[in-house]
Amino acid sequence: MKFSLLAILCLQGTSAFVPTAPQSKPQTSSALNILTKGLWSDLPPFPTDEPFKRIQGGGTVMTWPMPLDAERVEMMFRSSGRPMKVTVQLWVGPLRQTHNMSIDLENGAITPYRSVLKFKKGVGPVLRVITTDQVEFPMEAAISVPSKERSAIIGKSTTALFDAADKLLIQGGDIQGKPFGKSGGVGGAVRTYPIPTEVNQIQVICWSRDTGSKSLKCKIELLQGPNNVKQNYDLQVSGSHQPFTCVFQCPGPGYQIRIKNKKFVEDGLFQTAIIPYNG
Repeated sequence: MKFSLLAILCLQGTSAFVPTAPQSKPQTSSALNILTKGLWSDLPPFPTDEPFKRIQGGGTVMTWPMPLDAERVEMMFRSSGRPMKVTVQLWVGPLRQTHNMSIDLENGAITPYRSVLKFKKGVGPVLRVITTDQVEFPMEAAISVPSKERSAIIGKSTTALFDAADKLLIQGGDIQGKPFGKSGGVGGAVRTYPIPTEVNQIQVICWSRDTGSKSLKCKIELLQGPNNVKQNYDLQVSGSHQPFTCVFQCPGPGYQIRIKNKKFVEDGLFQTAIIPYNG
């Protein structure tokens, strides 16, 4: 009887050694393929007749007051091939800052910076541009306040592209400036998107319209290679009425964009859409 019971147990145990085919698991990925939907940006190109103004390096400050009936401003910054470091701010009155962008480019001629800022009508904000690099590294700036018709086209294009594009959520960290489970570092979630070789320009839209309408704070890097940062941006912008939209240059193969959230988990959530641009 004991022998029979032992034999049965041994036979049952052999089933553990029978080879079985591996079970397929559903493939999940957070990667965003910006060419999946065949969506290309229709943002109007920057006005070619807008003159560029030279701004000397070494902490030079220039300001542009916005008209009361304006709600957008277009800007483009470039250099003669030197590195370019500049800070862009939008002020409403002497104390309230609604936009801050720190720009650090390896080559301002190959990768000029182009952005469109949205703000409320009737407040007459002031755009402030400050060079932060050495005096030997000047830059050129072109600032354009679009007409009502052009502003409406830009707004409609931005909203339509954001609604149609695939978007990923980027969450904040447990403490401002510190990711979950870490004692140091910068921000919460980190998202990295590869840029296809056939895409030389991308339009990036960061917006908290559908995620609480809070202000957002993030770091945007464009890399060529594993960790070769070519363009570095630190962005802080207000909530749902002020989407951040920018056109980044991605010349050459191997480009990717990396976005790091730098806010609290409670109010740092925002969405990002990345669309190929051909303007």
